[in-house]
Amino acid sequence: MSVVRQHYKNQCHNSLASSTQSYQKRDSLSRYALEHGTYHYAVLRNGDALWALAQSDSFFKAQYDVLKDYFWTQDTLRLSIAHYIQKQGATAQDDARLSWLVLRTGNLAREALENVALAFEWFQEDQSRLNDALKRIEVLDEKEYFKACLRLVMIDALRQELWENKERDSSVPQSILQKMDAHISKGTQSIDWKTFIDKGFMVWWFTLALKTWNDLDLKAVYQRCHHFHINNIVLEVVISLAETGNINPALIITKSLVFHKSEALANIAKTLAKTKHIQQALSIAQSIDLERPKSDALANIAKELAHRGLLQQALSIAQSIEFEESKSDALANIAKKLAKTGNTEHSDKIFQQALSIAQSIMNFWCQSEALANIAKQLADTGNKELADKTFEEALSIASMTDSDLRHRALANIAKQLADTGNTEHAEEIFEEALSYAHAVKNVIARAEALVDIAYELIDTEHIQQALSIAQSIELERPKSDVLAIIVNHLALKGEFDRAFDTIGSIKKPQLKSKALANIAKQLADTGNKEHVDKIFQQALYEAETITGELSKNETLAHIAKALEDTGNTEHAMKVFQQAIQIKNAFPNEWSDQSKALANMANTFVNNGNIQQALNITKLMTAAWPAQSEVLANIAIEQAKHGETQQAFRTIQTIVHDKYKTEAFMSIGPALATMGDIQQALSCAHSISDDFYKIETLMKIAMVLADIKDDQSSDKILQETLSCADSISDDFYKVVALANMAHDLISMGKIQQATRVLEDATRIGHSISDDEDDESKSEAFMNIAKAFAAMGNIQQALRMTHTLYFHAHQYESLASIAKELTTNTTPKFDELFSEARSIAQSIASHEFRSEALIDLRSTLVKNGKSNLADDIFQEALCSAQSITLEKYKYKILLKMAKQLVHNGNTQLVDDIIQQALSSAHSISVKTDDSVIKALLHIASFIADTGNTEQAAQIIEEALLKTRSIHFNQYKSKALAKIVKELTTTNTNPKFDELFSEALSIVTSITNDQYRSKALLDIAQPLTNTKHKVLLHEHVVKSGYGHLFYLDFVSQYQNNLTDLQFVRRSFLYFPSSYKLSQTSVLNFLNGLFKKGNKEHAQAILRKCPDLKLYFLRLPALDEPSS
Repeated sequence: MSVVRQHYKNQCHNSLASSTQSYQKRDSLSRYALEHGTYHYAVLRNGDALWALAQSDSFFKAQYDVLKDYFWTQDTLRLSIAHYIQKQGATAQDDARLSWLVLRTGNLAREALENVALAFEWFQEDQSRLNDALKRIEVLDEKEYFKACLRLVMIDALRQELWENKERDSSVPQSILQKMDAHISKGTQSIDWKTFIDKGFMVWWFTLALKTWNDLDLKAVYQRCHHFHINNIVLEVVISLAETGNINPALIITKSLVFHKSEALANIAKTLAKTKHIQQALSIAQSIDLERPKSDALANIAKELAHRGLLQQALSIAQSIEFEESKSDALANIAKKLAKTGNTEHSDKIFQQALSIAQSIMNFWCQSEALANIAKQLADTGNKELADKTFEEALSIASMTDSDLRHRALANIAKQLADTGNTEHAEEIFEEALSYAHAVKNVIARAEALVDIAYELIDTEHIQQALSIAQSIELERPKSDVLAIIVNHLALKGEFDRAFDTIGSIKKPQLKSKALANIAKQLADTGNKEHVDKIFQQALYEAETITGELSKNETLAHIAKALEDTGNTEHAMKVFQQAIQIKNAFPNEWSDQSKALANMANTFVNNGNIQQALNITKLMTAAWPAQSEVLANIAIEQAKHGETQQAFRTIQTIVHDKYKTEAFMSIGPALATMGDIQQALSCAHSISDDFYKIETLMKIAMVLADIKDDQSSDKILQETLSCADSISDDFYKVVALANMAHDLISMGKIQQATRVLEDATRIGHSISDDEDDESKSEAFMNIAKAFAAMGNIQQALRMTHTLYFHAHQYESLASIAKELTTNTTPKFDELFSEARSIAQSIASHEFRSEALIDLRSTLVKNGKSNLADDIFQEALCSAQSITLEKYKYKILLKMAKQLVHNGNTQLVDDIIQQALSSAHSISVKTDDSVIKALLHIASFIADTGNTEQAAQIIEEALLKTRSIHFNQYKSKALAKIVKELTTTNTNPKFDELFSEALSIVTSITNDQYRSKALLDIAQPLTNTKHKVLLHEHVVKSGYGHLFYLDFVSQYQNNLTDLQFVRRSFLYFPSSYKLSQTSVLNFLNGLFKKGNKEHAQAILRKCPDLKLYFLRLPALDEPSS
């Protein structure tokens, strides 16, 4: 009966499949054929019919014309791909067709992307075409889909904001956001929009949306950004809405805040007070939880009441303020108003109260600021005597401020003095503030200090002085920041010529572009439209030179806002749309394709087919390191086969210095040995990076010394020293010289090495202690290590005494301990005692114990076991005093390993238990430290033969991984656990634990880290039976597009089983980038396997790959 039933089923499928033969008719059957015909062929496993339809452009065109979507065409291709995957390369033709179908799917995806712009045109022209628009954008990945939804909401907001309030309909944008919510994974699993959309744009977008529809639920947008960032943005939106009188939407959006709610409410209260809605402002201020923003809000209300003459009410509110600075400021404002009404007695009394409160402020900087503010208010009332006295008191307090903050306190006092008209005294204090700012030793803090003073000078109209300070700032970004503020200030004052003169000094295109937009905005008021348009064009031109996508988008959003403010809404909208343009190009496609081609080229290099490898590199983008790496491998292979000249020519085509140097190391000796020194030198001279150049020159010198050409070798050594001397940064110069000394020691040139190290020491002393302590210490550490390598232990110890970073002290002592182990000096005891003394002086228990352990090893190897036991106890005592458990377990484990290595196992079990106890004390929530600790210990225990306990610890580590909060560390932890599982491979619960590891992957809420976790898990499993489990997991999980972009290509590269490479073609949604790289990876796998027949069939079928040079002539190419 079942046979008959199957027969009828097949008849039914045949009948329905044959409907595709009349797909061009416009009836219900032809529509069914276009949607489902290929499904029936797939069930029947009719590969030829599927292949015919997949090649039919007219069938695809009919699908698009009738169904208005690419979905069914994609479905046709996916069903065809699935059919040929099932064939698993039974014939060369099957693999050729499979590859062609994958490429065709990618081309369709590109075509669909290129037509996405139509969606916005449809919706712009006709609101009722929303569903068509939403269908069209479904081809986008999550990031671009999110941007497209924002753009659709923006289009409708700009349309509806022109309507009467009663006509507005929030159901339209709400349906867009609902679609977005369904399409993109919740939270920040797939996207976090702060990484690709400018904050300024989002503030504008939120404000526009909420002004248009105050009942719009924006949760779908909030949830796809980190909560801290969204709180910052919402706070700005609240301020923007409140300032424009949109109080209700501001209050509604404030409810969504987790952080900064108090600050948001304070801003709303401030705006309400300014717009004379005092009672509402007061009600909101009283509802604020945090004391500081509540006090600020009440102070603003009190000031507004005082300004309106309601002094008694203002005074009552001011007296209720808890925060001292806000209270003194509010009281001073009220006192000033009282004085102006003629009530001097009451005014004086309140001024005294304000002063008393200000004097009670504990922080010197805050106290000086409060006193200077009161002094300014006193001066405004004409009470010069008390004002002068209060200014002097503020100056006295400022002098007690921390030296790195004193400039700020003084600059604030100077500003307040300048505002009173006392410019002479103000300028004196500005000069004093400037001298303190210039005295700040750290270059970054110094720049910040100068910026602070420049801003105060701009506020007081001292523009020339501010310009002078800006030019003295050493760092380009803060300098450009100040110059941009000056340009804006000059533009606001109408001094356009000075603004244009200043703008030329701004080096950062982002700031220059914004400054130009600001000038254009101010200039628009003059009515000179032609000039304004030219400046906006210049601003847009500068914006195009910005390299970072996010920075460029931020700048474009700023220009668009300026255009909107000048009334040029149409142009503004175009620029806004450019700021969130939907990308139908693929900026990284060449990087991925270059990697895939690089893998293929390396396969040919390994097979000895150099010419084909060189041909492949021509298809790669030179800017990507992948091409340089392949060329270096080719050059090395050529050198191995004695093809020195060919290798040299290949090296000359390498763009990246790192790979050029690596390649040269293989060919340099041959060139020098052959006597072709000039050719070797010309290669070295073509390297621009000084470190790589020095490394290359030293290699030539060493080769020449080996062949006894000392004259040429010495000449090149002199050139190398000159190259090192040209390094401008003293720290890097010392490192270069220390590296040279190591090479000279290996050449046996001890005197020259000593002179180089003496030079390095002299230069090291010139590095400023104050400017960068760590650099100086690290520089001397490198010198100490070089002296140790030379055998000059005394000098190495002398240098070690000068080190002040614990890590550097330890590293230096480690080199000394290593040298003492092999050094037969009669002064061993004396030198060892000094090294031990330095180790004991290290303040950090972590580095002290590690240094002592290394020194103990030296004693053991020199047969001094009694002293070694003493030092071991010292080290153990120091290790047990380490407070950070993630460092303590490492040191204890190192001690246990050393005991085992030395054959002393008595204490091992006890120390391991201490290490385990320490590991268990590490918090599991923040990072993967506890997992790392447990796995290190498990690995050690497994090596000692106790595999059962090791397995238990690994299982415990896996269970703890679930509790890690951060995706990044959860991903790292899983990778480490699976690696440990596959390394030991003795755990009887392996399958169960591996399944648990995969289930934990699904709890990672970010596609990038989820992809990384699976890739790290896949790495050790690709050639084991467990790769099936991984494959099934990926198939069932249905991750987002961005996950597959990260995962697929690297996963395919790791696979050696081509069955799974073929299966991976169905992992990902339609993607041009993945289709290209997947076929290239598959082709490379075939070349590696030596399957030329299938590889050649693919090359013939897929000319789009442009690998025509790999094709071999075929006598009987299979028909398609």
